[in-house]
Amino acid sequence: MENKYNVMILPASGGIIAQTVPGDDGPNFKDIKEMLGIKMIEITGATMGGKDYDLYFDEEGRMVNNAIINDSATIFFLAWLAKEGRTTMIPNIVGNAALVQREPVNVK
Repeated sequence: MENKYNVMILPASGGIIAQTVPGDDGPNFKDIKEMLGIKMIEITGATMGGKDYDLYFDEEGRMVNNAIINDSATIFFLAWLAKEGRTTMIPNIVGNAALVQREPVNVK
């Protein structure tokens, strides 16, 4: 049986769009890439409301001219870095991103 995962799309323009995405051991990358409008996924961590998520975003996003910083994704990424005691040289996320719940949801 295919699992389903809760995914929150974070458009660079703001807001949150809740989705449920099928997949075996995580949401299907093809679906996520289409939702985000990207070709390659980079995965890191994010913390929102004290809960950890996987953060999916455009691996090539910083190479795009006039890339838009995603304020929400950046805040959640920085919260995760602080929680983990980590740092980064480039402390922002650009373009559309997705917060992915790590555990599958039982959909009946």
